[in-house]
Amino acid sequence: GGPVMLDGDITVVADARLANRAGLAARLGTPASLPDAAAIAAAYRRWGSECAAHLEGAYAFALWDARARRLVCARDVAGIRPLCYRIEDGALRFAQSPG
Repeated sequence: GGPVMLDGDITVVADARLANRAGLAARLGTPASLPDAAAIAAAYRRWGSECAAHLEGAYAFALWDARARRLVCARDVAGIRPLCYRIEDGALRFAQSPG
């Protein structure tokens, strides 16, 4: 649990406080007690890269889908949780603040 979640082929790193946890859990068929990062992984498994459209609250996350070789990064619409990134020396780096 917590901000980093490993679930088979999906890895999620998140700073999240989901406000619609109970409703999201009901739609996903998962326990409402799942940590936020696990709920994000479950939403991704259900809706793919459109998962952030189903999340409410303050969040920023990076999700790696090893099977699809896809990286999904998202933050809440209001920008409460920042997500900064840059490409340096051929590597993608992301954090909550620049620098």
